[in-house]
Amino acid sequence: MTIQSFLEFRKHAVRGTLEQYYESLDVYAKLDAIKIFNKIKDEVVLKDNNSIYSNYNVITDVESMVLGQFIMIEQIMNAQTDTKELQILNLIVRPKADEEFNYVNSEAEQLHSKEIAQLDALEGISIFNEFVRSREETLFKKFNGVIYQEPDDSIPEDEKEPDNSPEAQFGRMWYWYSIIRELAGEDILRQDQVTMLKMSKVLVELAYKIQKGRIEYNRQRRENMMRGR
Repeated sequence: MTIQSFLEFRKHAVRGTLEQYYESLDVYAKLDAIKIFNKIKDEVVLKDNNSIYSNYNVITDVESMVLGQFIMIEQIMNAQTDTKELQILNLIVRPKADEEFNYVNSEAEQLHSKEIAQLDALEGISIFNEFVRSREETLFKKFNGVIYQEPDDSIPEDEKEPDNSPEAQFGRMWYWYSIIRELAGEDILRQDQVTMLKMSKVLVELAYKIQKGRIEYNRQRRENMMRGR
């Protein structure tokens, strides 16, 4: 079963139209679908047995990605879509000829997407699941609070912006751009360079800036309290 067929099957299962769709399949497709769905959640296709690793450049480690690639992936991860796995695989399973992440040729990307959609579902979803595990470990354990920041308990409740405030909405709308802009030193001519930085460097730099900012905020708050005495 291909990745595209698996996602189509799952879409009908989620939407409650599986019975009609299932009846439209031939007997071999039905048997294949049942076999895949019973295995795909827990099945791990080892790298040595996964043909995708042999034929493509595969990056499942978040820290090995570049910032622009990571941002595109995160936008997909946080969206509601029936084809999330395929869209992510398009970005982490890249042509062998690409020495670095290159997403500027829309025609080439359309052909690449069609190619990825026809890959084996078990092999493809196994790679997607490996990426999800890496993402969980990197963003919510090793660098917890760096990309998706947790509430800062040191800030009094009356100083926090409400979620529906214009400031909070502005922050959500321009979140990724603000990261690129800050890392580029607010120099628009350097922004393309910044999007090609490895996430291993970006995460460390952002963690440093966040911790430094919190220390500075608490220092100023203490000084203001002292002046108010």
